[in-house]
Amino acid sequence: DRDVLNNRYALSRLNDIDPRDIQSIEIIKGPAAATLYGTEASNGVIQILTKRGLTGAPQFDITTELGANWLSSKWIPYQWAVHPETGELVRTNMFELERQRTGSSIFKPGLIQRYNVAVRGGTEIATYYASLSRADLGGVTDWSGDVRNSGRAAITLAPTNAFNVDLSMSYLQGTHSEMGQSTYTQNAAYGGRQSDLVNLEPSRGFRSLPESYDLSRAED
Repeated sequence: DRDVLNNRYALSRLNDIDPRDIQSIEIIKGPAAATLYGTEASNGVIQILTKRGLTGAPQFDITTELGANWLSSKWIPYQWAVHPETGELVRTNMFELERQRTGSSIFKPGLIQRYNVAVRGGTEIATYYASLSRADLGGVTDWSGDVRNSGRAAITLAPTNAFNVDLSMSYLQGTHSEMGQSTYTQNAAYGGRQSDLVNLEPSRGFRSLPESYDLSRAED
């Protein structure tokens, strides 16, 4: 898929912040934003405030999530081609054709797993917050999915009422693989010749083309 190869799919850096680490989100509008952050912020600023420590005994937060991604076959459109022998316009459901040829589906359920553990506490002089999380989001194809491992630590030191120091550190490691846009989903990862659409050859894959396009004129 050209869009994938040309890196047209941009990943948002906001996804690097674990939602469980967010304390609040603030929106600053108008002149106040430019006063605080300069002319580049004249259209407004979105501030994401992450969690900090709290005075008191340690508080633990442990969460686990399980789920699944899936794609219904009813969303797979018919593909059209001109029959190389009869010249008739034929249509094929590639989802069903793949199942007939191989006994398996192009798409599969993707397991969703999320795990997180966090702790916060401290004294009037020093407070702390730390978290570790892992997200393993399986896609609906063998080649798609998202895996993230992250950690965050924050310490606040306040030796006096007039002086404090905030220290924070974060870590993120992961892999991300797109299934691609709708045309890539329709193409099912592999291109094929016109005869593939009418089930004359056992190769996998298909192409998304206008009904009037004669694929026999294209290069293999």
